[in-house]
Amino acid sequence: MNVLEKNKKKSKKIISGENSDSSNLSIDSSSYSSIPNEVLPPKVAHSYKPPNEIKFFLWGTKEQERLIFPAHEEWEDYEEDQYEKFMQFIDDEDVEFDKPIHKKDMLRYLYGSQFNFAETLKNIQLNLQHLNEIHPIVLNKGMKELLNKGIFYMNGRDSNFRPISYSKPCCITDTDASVDDALTAIYYAAYYVIDN
Repeated sequence: MNVLEKNKKKSKKIISGENSDSSNLSIDSSSYSSIPNEVLPPKVAHSYKPPNEIKFFLWGTKEQERLIFPAHEEWEDYEEDQYEKFMQFIDDEDVEFDKPIHKKDMLRYLYGSQFNFAETLKNIQLNLQHLNEIHPIVLNKGMKELLNKGIFYMNGRDSNFRPISYSKPCCITDTDASVDDALTAIYYAAYYVIDN
């Protein structure tokens, strides 16, 4: 019995649209869709509020940048202001998205584009297009083999409950899987970690 079969028996939660918030897309793969108990975040992680020195890079300086985007927390005044201005920008551009995007994800996009609204909107549209192209992810034999060899996996959490992820791209040469299969397997594992 391999590790995945053992973990599947221990699993208690299935990834589905019902278990993730509206900003995440569900991942569809029958034998790789369960979360082993040992990798679920502890209950205390859901109420953990890290200090500002952990939430921000260069905390307390003009160059501070947010690293953690919690779903239910107050934002800095600057972030609130930029978010409101960006939402107005979206209204002015008469843009609608297929699915609602959570505020924390909008702020991620804004930070990633250095609060350039036109660039942020472009990046959101490109990302949503990409997600629609690759979802639902259905794993083939080559992808499963790469995941079993450890192309990308989560190996616990640090003291601030952030996932510790590893990538082992050298395992691609040990299989007959294509580069596209490798990228899809990495996407699958990464979205699995993000969703859970």
